[in-house]
Amino acid sequence: MAKNMGSTYIKKVKGHHYFYLQHYNEGKKEQRCLGPVNDPLLWPEVRRKYIENQDRRRKAFDKKIATSLGLTLKDFYKLVESYQRT
Repeated sequence: MAKNMGSTYIKKVKGHHYFYLQHYNEGKKEQRCLGPVNDPLLWPEVRRKYIENQDRRRKAFDKKIATSLGLTLKDFYKLVESYQRT
């Protein structure tokens, strides 16, 4: 049986957007902040964690990231691609 890695989501705190990881440990909900949405170094890790658990919803999650950055989905994909090349 696969280990449940939890779910990744975006939370707005005091006007800023952050990535959070939520999982259950012994029936107790735990949340951990992974960092700000505008940190491109987090995008590959956060997307990988999200995709591992919810591959079919990746595009919707990417759209949430893009929206929180004020970008279109197409522009966000270009931005991600440019950071992956560096």
